[in-house]
Amino acid sequence: MTGGFMELVAMVVTNIALIRVGWVMIGHVRTFINRRRRVRWRISAIEVATMPEPLVLAVMCIEIGAFEGTEGASALIAAPALAASAAGLGVSLWAFISFPKVSTGHYVDSGQSIVRRGVYGWVRHPIYLGVFLIWIGFALGCQSAVAAAATVFYVIPVYLLYIRSEEEMMLEHFGEEYLRYCADVGGLLPRGWA
Repeated sequence: MTGGFMELVAMVVTNIALIRVGWVMIGHVRTFINRRRRVRWRISAIEVATMPEPLVLAVMCIEIGAFEGTEGASALIAAPALAASAAGLGVSLWAFISFPKVSTGHYVDSGQSIVRRGVYGWVRHPIYLGVFLIWIGFALGCQSAVAAAATVFYVIPVYLLYIRSEEEMMLEHFGEEYLRYCADVGGLLPRGWA
C-alpha cells in the first residue's frame, strides 16, 4: 500500500470522528429544544463525565488526526481502522434512522415506548457501540497512542457506566417490558454473538 493510501485512511477516520462530533452537538441542541416533552430526564455525575467526550475527540482530530500531516495507518492496521470507523458510522446512522427522535442524555419522552425497530431490534445501545468503533478506528487509523489511551481509559469505561445508568432509568420507567427487551436484545452485541 502506498503512503498516499495511508494518508487517506487517516483522513477518512478523522472525518468520521468529526461527523460524530457534529452529531453530538446537534443532539445537544435537540435535547435543549425538546426538554419540555421529557417525562424523565437524568443528569448525574456519569452524564457530566461523558459531556467532554466530543470535545476531546475534536481536539484529537485537530492535534493528531489527518490534518496535522500524520503519515496515516500502516498496512497492517489500515483495513481494521477503516472497518471500525465505517461500522461505527453505519451503526450510528442506522440508530438515527431507527429512532429519529434520539438526542443526547438520559431521558424518556412523553408517550415514548421501547424502540425495537431497526438496529434497536439487534442491540440496545447502537449509538454507544458506534462511539467505541469510531474511537477505535480513529486511534488505529492515526496510529495514536494518545487516542488509544483515551479510548481505553476514558471513553470505554465512562460509556459502560453511562450504559448502566441509562439501563437503570429505563428499568425504573418501563419495568417488566424493559426486562423482556433486555432478554431478547443484546446490549452492545446481538444475542448469540457474545
